[in-house]
Amino acid sequence: MRAGFHVLLVSMMLLFGLQVFVAGASHVVVWQEHDITLIAAHDSDMLRLASVKDGAFTDLITLPVAKDSLVKAGSFFDGAALLVAQGKQLFRFDLTSNTLLKIGDFPAPILQLLPARGGKAAAVALTGDPGTPVPVNGVLYQANWEHEFTCAVVVDIPAAYRPWKLWWAAVPGEERLAVATYKSTAFANFAHNCMFLYAWKNGVVEKRWLGSRLSRPYLDVVHCDQRMDGNWCMVALEVTADGGNGLSCYTPAQFGYVRDWTTESVAGMVAITAFDSLVLLFGHDTTGKALAWRLNIDGDNYHLTTLAEAPPSLDELTRLDDTHLAGWWTGGWHSISLPDVVEKKKGD
Repeated sequence: MRAGFHVLLVSMMLLFGLQVFVAGASHVVVWQEHDITLIAAHDSDMLRLASVKDGAFTDLITLPVAKDSLVKAGSFFDGAALLVAQGKQLFRFDLTSNTLLKIGDFPAPILQLLPARGGKAAAVALTGDPGTPVPVNGVLYQANWEHEFTCAVVVDIPAAYRPWKLWWAAVPGEERLAVATYKSTAFANFAHNCMFLYAWKNGVVEKRWLGSRLSRPYLDVVHCDQRMDGNWCMVALEVTADGGNGLSCYTPAQFGYVRDWTTESVAGMVAITAFDSLVLLFGHDTTGKALAWRLNIDGDNYHLTTLAEAPPSLDELTRLDDTHLAGWWTGGWHSISLPDVVEKKKGD
């Protein structure tokens, strides 16, 4: 339903006892290298790689990796590359030798890796130790390997903020870094999920919006250019008044965001992810069967379309192209067709 433009000041609703979950990292990634479409999946203690052509998967190699490894598509000096984080170490996959080559070391274990946009050989990393409900000693680092590997702390986002997830965001003319934090604030004197937004330029951040709360307590969000107009929106999976989970969509406005669409609780919905402009939701029906939805734009409103097939979790999935998702589960590669949707811009 349409909620009207609701300026995000501070929600005074207290939510003591809310379980906060750290969202899992995707185990599957697609990238282009030497005019070949490649896909990699982190499967327990193995890294499985294949090429994809005309919807068909051709296995290339399987490599042993640490169970807590992270896989991301990033850049190296000669183009796109698969990045693999194992503990404190960052590697790239070399297609010529079919091996992992070390890029450099971080001071602490890598919990999330956010490759730089625009083909830069760089990334932001959240490091620390896994914890409950959020990581312990979480420190952000800006790493660059354009020439030699360098790594520096992002000093204006301290560990005291208890960061637990990172996203790129943007408005025309400004790149931004969004940071999920878990802390008490002047308006809510207990630890809770906050959303902090910073302008980002070459590893230097400048505060744009330190949101103590969204319109409802949130479990996870995505930031993406869903309308493909350069104004990256924020879509949040939030706790509803009845204790369920619902969605809210926010668009940039002045210093922060306004909410322009929301739902009541959606039965079974538990997770959210995004690939470029594509937003996906995941959950289960009353029998435990997996469900997946696509969030679509229809003029000034949004609606959910159910996918014909759902993966075991969103962590096992990535976007293959404009019409298909792909992933690795139950011992093999899978492809899922996206529903045909004509998306409209605001005012159409």
